[in-house]
Formats: sequence, structure tokens, C-alpha cells
Amino acid sequence: MMISVILPYANPHNLDWILKIPNVEINIGCINSTQKYRPGYFHEYDNLDNVFYLFKGRSHKDKFIEKLKRSSVLISLGIFNTELLSISKYCNKNIRLIILSEPFNPINSKKKYVLRKLWSKVIRLHYNDIHFFCIGVKDVKNYYMSLGFVKAKYLNFGFFPDLEFKQPNIKNNSEIINIGFIGQLIPRKGIDRLIELMYYITNNSYPYRVLIAGDGECKKILLKTIKDLDNPNIKYLGLISNKFELSLLYESIDILFVPSYFDGWGVIVNEGIAKSCAIVSSYNYPQILDNNNN
Repeated sequence: MMISVILPYANPHNLDWILKIPNVEINIGCINSTQKYRPGYFHEYDNLDNVFYLFKGRSHKDKFIEKLKRSSVLISLGIFNTELLSISKYCNKNIRLIILSEPFNPINSKKKYVLRKLWSKVIRLHYNDIHFFCIGVKDVKNYYMSLGFVKAKYLNFGFFPDLEFKQPNIKNNSEIINIGFIGQLIPRKGIDRLIELMYYITNNSYPYRVLIAGDGECKKILLKTIKDLDNPNIKYLGLISNKFELSLLYESIDILFVPSYFDGWGVIVNEGIAKSCAIVSSYNYPQILDNNNN
């Protein structure tokens, strides 16, 4: 059995489990470089031996299409990329399209919603057998039903990093508590809330240390705030993309602070739970909690 996978980029959160699917041949095509979506992150995933990188030239695309023609299943991360439409002509007519989808960041634009409905109709014209693996349970199903996928099949789905769970660190009253923020330094991740936390801890002399890892457009204002506060217990660690170093950081954290305004999946919460961090979050993650309960 051949399963083809088309991804916007080599997202490790997807590849780490896709490459472990047993007893099938996997054909993976990545449309763009990781650096288009996650500058500074995951660059090593742009050079895996068993992945075809469509942005690297015709030879990669030709090899991907050759295997796609023999595939009985096509897995796609979402439906909103033109490549999913362009490769449909190479698929056999009975191919099963499986859409992996997280909850959508709510869209208030009527124009964008109408365009998504039109695109959804085009996808349904090119693929007959459509299944959704809902990474976020009912929120994902309700959204795609509203776009017209009323005849599709929906399955709850959760993917988890390859992690080993550890016992929590027990600290006495004299030990400092480490609060960690790990992620992109962008507005959606609640950097303003992180800054508010830094001021609160500094002004109230709490025995906490704040450890910040990541990179992004808010880095400049974050570093200026750290400099102005002049608090030795607030440390910016830079971008940490090495898995081993990231694991060590999680193990040093007592409280994982996740102040996001919106996250589709929130894999950082998975990682924090696996390392027995207490999670303090401003956003509800039903997709993770529901799948853990299952």
C-alpha cells in the first residue's frame, strides 16, 4: 500500500508520526522550505533523505508524482493550498483524501469566508472520497461542515510528540520557581501578556525566575523590556531549535506559561505535560484535553 502526503513545509510535528506509520510505503512531498513559515526553526527538516522537496526542482516533483500515481491514500495538512488541486490530475479516481486540520483562527472577513467556500467546492469536485482527521474535535468538524463538506467523514485525531514522561520536580519553599515561555515571539502568542507577567513579578519581588526561548518580530520590544526591568531573574535564552537542548529546558521549567490569543493545536502544551510542567494558559486547548481523555 502506498500513502502519499503533501505538506506546506516539512513540519516536524507531522513528519515525526507520519514516518512511523507501519507496513506501508510513504511518499512525502513538501511544497516550501521550513524557513518560509518558521524562520530559524527546523532547518534540518529541509534535508531528510526520504522526503521530496518540491521547491528544490523538477526532479523532486517528478519523483513525488510518480509515486502519487500508485497511491491509494493522499494525506494533506489542510485544504487551502493550490498544490492540492494541481496534483489531483495525477491521482487515481478512487483515491481517499485525508485532511489533517487544526481549529481555524476565527475569520471575521465575509469575503475570506466566501472565498474559502468556493475553494472548498472546487476541492470536492476533484476528490470524491474525503475524510477529515480533526485535530480539535468538534470545532474542526463544525467549520468544515459550514464550508460544504457535509458528506465527508470526520474522525477525532490527536498526534503527540515522541516524548518520555518524567516525574515532577518537588521543590521546597526556599527554592526558586522557574517559569518558562517557549515559542514564536509574535503578537498571536501573547507577548504583551508575557511582558505584563515580567513587570508583575519584578514589581512584587516574587521568588520566580522567567526563562524565555524563541524568536520573532516582537524580539526587539521584549529585549528592551528586559533591559529596562534590569531583573536578573528574567533571562532571554534566544532561539533553541536543537531537540536535546529544548528537552533540557523543559526539564528545568516548573511552570510553562502559554499566553497565546489563539493556537490551532498547541503542541507546546503536549511537550510541557510530558515533562511534568504545570501549565498556565490563557487559551483553552480542548483538542489536547479531549484526546488525552480518550
